[in-house]
Amino acid sequence: MDGDGVLQFASSATAGLANVIMRFAVRNKQSNCSRLATELFCASKHLELEQECDSSIPEVQTFLRRIEEKLFVSIISTTRITVPSNKSQQQKQSSNYARLIPFDASYGDVRGHLQASSDLQVHLLAMIKAGTGQVEEISRDIDYFNRRRDRKLSTTESSSTSKFIVTKVSSQHEDALENPSLPYEILRQHLKCECGLPPADYSHSSHLGRLLLSSKLHRDQDNNVQLDMLFFTSSGQITTDNWHWQDIRLLLTRQAWDISTETQDSSSKKKKARFADESHSLPMRNPGKQFEEVPYGEFCRFLIRNDRSRLRFGIIRGRLHVSDPCNEGIERFVIPPSVALSTVLKEHRLDTRMRVTLAYILASSVWQYYNSDWMKSVWTSETIHFITEHNIEDATTDLYITKPYLSVQFDESSKMDKNSAGAVHQDPTILALGIMLVEIGRGTALQRPENLYPDSSPSGKLNSDWTQASILVNSKKLWPGFDSTTANSSSQMTELESGYRQAVKNCLDPKLFKKRATNPNEDQAKDMKNSREVLYRSVVTVLETLMRDSKYMDDIDNEDTARVGKRQQSSKSVTQTPSPVFMEDPVQLKDRSRAEQWLDRMDLLQRKLNLDIHSRPTQDRIRVAVIDTGCDVESEFFHGKRGRRLPRNFWTDFVDESVTPIDEDGHGTAMVSLVMNIAPQADVYVARVARRPQDLDESVDNVAQAIEWAQSYCRAHIILMSFGYERERDTISAAIYDSIKTRRGKVIFVAAASNTGGEAGEMFPASHESVISIRATTKSGKFADFNPPRDSRESFVLGTLGTEVPCACLSSNDSGRTYLTGTSVAAAVVAGIGAMMLAYVDSNSARRSYSVVRDRLERRRGMLALFHRLGRDTDFGHRYISLWNFGKISEDEQWALVEDAVSSAANI
Repeated sequence: MDGDGVLQFASSATAGLANVIMRFAVRNKQSNCSRLATELFCASKHLELEQECDSSIPEVQTFLRRIEEKLFVSIISTTRITVPSNKSQQQKQSSNYARLIPFDASYGDVRGHLQASSDLQVHLLAMIKAGTGQVEEISRDIDYFNRRRDRKLSTTESSSTSKFIVTKVSSQHEDALENPSLPYEILRQHLKCECGLPPADYSHSSHLGRLLLSSKLHRDQDNNVQLDMLFFTSSGQITTDNWHWQDIRLLLTRQAWDISTETQDSSSKKKKARFADESHSLPMRNPGKQFEEVPYGEFCRFLIRNDRSRLRFGIIRGRLHVSDPCNEGIERFVIPPSVALSTVLKEHRLDTRMRVTLAYILASSVWQYYNSDWMKSVWTSETIHFITEHNIEDATTDLYITKPYLSVQFDESSKMDKNSAGAVHQDPTILALGIMLVEIGRGTALQRPENLYPDSSPSGKLNSDWTQASILVNSKKLWPGFDSTTANSSSQMTELESGYRQAVKNCLDPKLFKKRATNPNEDQAKDMKNSREVLYRSVVTVLETLMRDSKYMDDIDNEDTARVGKRQQSSKSVTQTPSPVFMEDPVQLKDRSRAEQWLDRMDLLQRKLNLDIHSRPTQDRIRVAVIDTGCDVESEFFHGKRGRRLPRNFWTDFVDESVTPIDEDGHGTAMVSLVMNIAPQADVYVARVARRPQDLDESVDNVAQAIEWAQSYCRAHIILMSFGYERERDTISAAIYDSIKTRRGKVIFVAAASNTGGEAGEMFPASHESVISIRATTKSGKFADFNPPRDSRESFVLGTLGTEVPCACLSSNDSGRTYLTGTSVAAAVVAGIGAMMLAYVDSNSARRSYSVVRDRLERRRGMLALFHRLGRDTDFGHRYISLWNFGKISEDEQWALVEDAVSSAANI
């Protein structure tokens, strides 16, 4: 193998090794392996650069042999490594490095590559378990090699440097934007605003802009890159009268970067165009039929027209052109002002999916625009914004986490200070990204107490931020909001959080992004390209791996999973009381209509199943006990033609020992009405344990007595508890266990999970092992943002309708009904569904397997298995309970489904 062949093979094989090891590091939460992969990435880049320089081939050969020896010395592989006959002579001659061949990009045996990757991972595990520090030793060896390459490259002649500058765009991500500074500079020139200002102020004002960020470039059918932007229609002083967004789509045509009028070849008069993913030239098309050039000073004339449509512009031969026709339809209406990321973190709740997705989009965008003029604006949680969109079809007003915008001021008033002298981390751009990733991961903006460092230099402030971020990312304290599903216990870090933190650690690692150039006057292009390459491999790739492994990448364009909800307020001990709503809010009115439709469908299903409501003797009816704030029997719900009736002796009061049913809060009345609406064939009993939610702390004994009353006096099949405590209460736990023991397991407890979102886990008693915990969803089955994360002990969680659900209200309320949102509402709905399914089974008492099915369904495991079968996955491990599919199948199929579900109860 000749010198060039050795270098090419070495660069490709080390890159392949690095990819396999990085994936292994993320999946197994091994930071030492992540460091090894990063060092290999850097070595691969050095070897690629040395193909352009005079280098010592024997030293590279020694490096390859040491890597092979260190990583593969103890592997006994069953794989026979072969080189396909159609491969180059260079690869065939690389048999001296047989263990490295399968990691070369040109290796054609896929099965051999997979086997070699598996062998490598097995060996890595063995080295880690041995605890002898072999992985760290290999990393140090490669780091030493990299430092020697650094010194050698820093002395390379300028001719070699110029070759390096024109090398192709990163091989890992071919879809890269070539010269992203060009559209910025052209817009800057055209945005020296002349509208509404005296001539003397023309150069001092500019329309504020927002650039939509994305994880990938978007192209039209002609393969032109599309940049979507928003501009304020006015410049200078902004008031409520002139505060409007203008939607702009900027096309970077295939002729965008060809600013010359002729090629270097004087014999050819054809104009040429060059694009990032094409190395050859293309004949330039005549743009005159579709675009007209925009004279300087005219661009703002388009913005102030406020046409309520998207304007289409293009960059051709380095100049701004307007499309003919200019106006396009829009799929959305955007509402000013925009909302900063810091505000979103403070006022909204981001689940794990949203956090990882947003981090991936921002990291990809920083990589895309790295070292371009778009970086003149500081990228922080204050300059990354989100736009409120009004959806006409759904009548909703929402923010979408997959649509972050960069706030751009083309007058450069927020220009980033890139002087990193004295800074620990020498790349302010990458450091700013790392800090944003920390803020997103923790769900709160980084605190910057300026009064502690009033006289800090720019580097002092950078060091302060870096120190804070490094402490937070290396802390063993779990970050709130990350789903604990993949952890062995609630105190252990999940695979997702561990992988996410590794990406952040790489971003904050000053060794990865240190400046290599020693002469301040020399061209810095090598440093920039190397940092950009490391950013892609050690941050973007890690986040992309998390996105793919967690299946988040499949839904990155799904607006339903990207919609950001409001953060809920938590309290120490609260009934799961829904947030108040306003009648005039069109979003809530829409949700109310959908919830009413959902309940109407349940009513129709009741009729189809033909469950005779009161034909069975009293002792044989399904009984549900509601432990809450009481019940107002004077409510309109219990009167009139459709007034629902309660059984005799349905009431007890552990607060005031009132003989007359009473409810001073209204929560209990609402829960009772929901159960009775869903399961009109059930008898509902009510135990009053507190006057209002804030009294629950003093009502623990009341709750325990109510549980005993419900199971012994009422003989309830289902006991509903729509309240929660921050920690377990032993008295209540004992009452639950005693009930189960007394009833030999034939009693089902249902409780509301929590309304505190990612700030805390399930509340008690929902967290009790003998209780079925319920979360809230929309009518379509989307789990609400205020639900707690899934507990590690359960393979799935259950939820059903719990947003804007109509319920009975107190008799003092003339409206006759109220609309509530929360997991308490969903728990009441599920209690009703459980009662309904028990009644369904009783209606099939003539079937041979009735006794077995009925016995199993009266127990927690049996009911849980049926809920699981009736549900469908709307997110990984989140099952939405509804009976729509159950109502579509035949009677025999319905019974077979229930029988099969309860038979599998032992597996739940």
